[in-house]
Amino acid sequence: IKIILVGSSIGMIERVALSGSGPLYGRKTGVLSIKSMDFFDFVKAFQSLPPVNLVEFYAVFGGTPHYFVMIDPNKTVEENIMEKIASPYAPLKDEPEQLLRVELRSLAIYMDILEKIAKEFSVSVGVIASSLNKSRSEVYPYLIRLEKMDIITREYMPTEKIREYRRARFKITDNFIRFWFNFIYPNYPDIERGKFETVLENYNAEKNRFTSRVYEDIINNYLLRISGSIIKDQLNRTIKIPRINKTGRWWWKDTEIDVCAVADEAVILGEVKWREEPISKKEINDLVTRKTRVFIQKTGIEKKIMYLIATKKTPGKEILSLIRELNAILITPETLIVGNFHA
Repeated sequence: IKIILVGSSIGMIERVALSGSGPLYGRKTGVLSIKSMDFFDFVKAFQSLPPVNLVEFYAVFGGTPHYFVMIDPNKTVEENIMEKIASPYAPLKDEPEQLLRVELRSLAIYMDILEKIAKEFSVSVGVIASSLNKSRSEVYPYLIRLEKMDIITREYMPTEKIREYRRARFKITDNFIRFWFNFIYPNYPDIERGKFETVLENYNAEKNRFTSRVYEDIINNYLLRISGSIIKDQLNRTIKIPRINKTGRWWWKDTEIDVCAVADEAVILGEVKWREEPISKKEINDLVTRKTRVFIQKTGIEKKIMYLIATKKTPGKEILSLIRELNAILITPETLIVGNFHA
């Protein structure tokens, strides 16, 4: 006889099978924690959508099938937000709150923490504690609980050799929950009064900033997927990608590098922009001069530096000329889809 216990409530599973007082404690033969799908799995469900729309839908609904199967691909992102999330009878209007209510007794501090993380996308313990007027030691238990529930995850710089809790940043694991704490939870009073358009007004005002951070994650994940492969970038150049060990964001004080992929023989540093305006020469030059200088000074890395530029649209001739001059890899949503889905 084989018993397979399946559930979305981590607390319930723990009480029954994993805690010392549970009736099945000590009898398990295996535990499998199922994660949400990444972007490259998500796109397989929506083959007819343009690449830009795929990124924007993924930024809102994330990779949890229960959420993204509700997407109507014949409607815009904004229409889907109103129908599935923001309207009075939307099926996902209260989803994150109900999810937390099943697992937790007192929601107030947890909700405040998640709202802060959602707004900042990736934030340190110190910043969270300061926003709540609490000490780090007071905040840690809440973060540990949310992490155990797979609601948040720790983010370390890929160059870190020793992973210390205090040096980590925290981000929300699922894009939909992050969207909800950005645009639904703060606007709940307006939604309850029937002013649903407030959600779309705020979303449209923050859309590029919000999507850009998700795009950074997609690009970092993309580099891991193509590690050690030969690809064609948006300029149709054949490029050999080194075998990458770790990838992620890198930061030091006010210096942020969106992509930092560390290989044995090289490091790829990247700038990611999701907006209608093209990336500027100043932004590219800042990456290859100031940001690179700070990166080398603080890490002591002496490997070959490669550059990557990821944009929403293919830049104009002047920027393309600079990208070619730097021999930087150019990635757009079309590059991601054509190279890894339709091919």
